[in-house]
Amino acid sequence: MKQFFLICFFSFAVQAHGNFFWNHIDFDVAMNTSKYQLEVWVTKEVFGIAGTVMLDFYRQLYNTNSPINLCGISGELRIPKVIHQIWIGGPVPDVFTHYIQTWKDMHPDWEYKLWTDENIHTVNLYNQKFYDETDSPGVKSDLLKWELVYQFGGVYVDMDFECLRSLDIFHHTYDFYTGLQPLDTQFLQLGAALFGAIPGHPILKHCIETIKDDWHFHGAPTKSGPVHFTKSFYKTAGKGGFIDIALPALYFYPLGCREKELTYQKWVDTGAFAVHHWAKSWMPPKYRLKKFRNLGNDILTESWND
Repeated sequence: MKQFFLICFFSFAVQAHGNFFWNHIDFDVAMNTSKYQLEVWVTKEVFGIAGTVMLDFYRQLYNTNSPINLCGISGELRIPKVIHQIWIGGPVPDVFTHYIQTWKDMHPDWEYKLWTDENIHTVNLYNQKFYDETDSPGVKSDLLKWELVYQFGGVYVDMDFECLRSLDIFHHTYDFYTGLQPLDTQFLQLGAALFGAIPGHPILKHCIETIKDDWHFHGAPTKSGPVHFTKSFYKTAGKGGFIDIALPALYFYPLGCREKELTYQKWVDTGAFAVHHWAKSWMPPKYRLKKFRNLGNDILTESWND
């Protein structure tokens, strides 16, 4: 196994062998918390925990486990270099072709796995009962992604995610990594559109085993998506000796869900690794941006809020 040496500076860390990059941004700057105090306050209504308490949890985890503070690690691979993506309900729409290619271009030596209606039957699902029960493509994708990464390890990425930089540094540093959504999503929550983990990680185990507890809720976000995911992460992250992190929004979600345009070079310059384009493919077309309205899955999305 090759050994890697991290060269660390105050504001960034660059790995001498391989494609490692890190630009350290203050947590609250990267979350823009000063602008979204109301959204932090509203968080308690969703999770029953004060938003400031949850914010402190994520801030402490970030400050403790930021790559700039983990320069003593060996650099050996922890998370498998596998990219998982899912599209069910027909052929992959052309609008996603460019985004898919960015992941392949930035990770030429990684395995790329696209899961579709044709090969998902090869996976034994713990929550097969719930998968068969729902007609919502969003819920089905959620159930699949938790179990795929739990079984195989690697990183899961939504189809509307564009890669800006290699994720090598995260796969050599962490057992689990993900990102917080921008606070313009109305409250403090993790994004479920990108996360990486070693096989069998307890965060995913908890996420999978507690689907039954949230199944009575309406809508993918609460039933199986980011709200459900946030609960599992908050209860499980950082325990048992695992190195886990939830990066503030700038790193994976530099484009807010209410923003219409991306200042592309700005986010590249500040250190973002990827950008989520908010296709909302699990919702009916009327809720999507114009370029994402013709995805060929309109009938499936009728049950989006069941």
